[in-house]
Amino acid sequence: MFAWDRKHCLLYQLRFDNALLFQHLYKLTSLLLKAKHCAPQNSALNPALNCLTLNNSRTLLTLAVEKVEAWGHENVKASHKTTFEITRDEHLTPRGDCIIAVRASKGVADLDPTFKDLIRRESSILIIVLEAGGFRDIVIARGSEKLELSDTRRIIVRKSRYIEGATLGIEANKAARDLSRELISSLRNPSTKLVARLIAIDLNPLLGGDNSQ
Repeated sequence: MFAWDRKHCLLYQLRFDNALLFQHLYKLTSLLLKAKHCAPQNSALNPALNCLTLNNSRTLLTLAVEKVEAWGHENVKASHKTTFEITRDEHLTPRGDCIIAVRASKGVADLDPTFKDLIRRESSILIIVLEAGGFRDIVIARGSEKLELSDTRRIIVRKSRYIEGATLGIEANKAARDLSRELISSLRNPSTKLVARLIAIDLNPLLGGDNSQ
């Protein structure tokens, strides 16, 4: 187990300091965006699984990557204080202040089983890279063994610990109102496509734990 500081999105009880962890996480995100992450050492692994060596050490992180595409809507407000949501629904009313994009390609139920297994580990974190209209924002949340991942329509990321069928990540460092306003403004155009890259990472190797959950 590890302690989680949601406000600063810090992890404690690691073998290196928190600043270094953030360097690794953002380095990892950059590598993934450039498609330069290394291939699985075990060819029997699901193709969604990848690994990364940190700082030329022998520490390997197991990760899974998903890509979700969605579209903007004229009623996108993104003003919710505790959540943000991507939905497969085509319509959005002004009351849907947590929704940042519609007509999504996936709900949480459609995610790869390997990804689901990884994000359901208590030692997992979730990096969400949102790109639209030439703008980018990054959100970090944590996984949980209690995640249901059963909703076929929605993907929801929460600052709280509340979990229901659409919840993908909890204790996130950002909700809808915290996201880049340039990115959100671009998503008020229905022709703007949102690309969300979901990166689940098991931090167990950094905690000195058993990675065979």
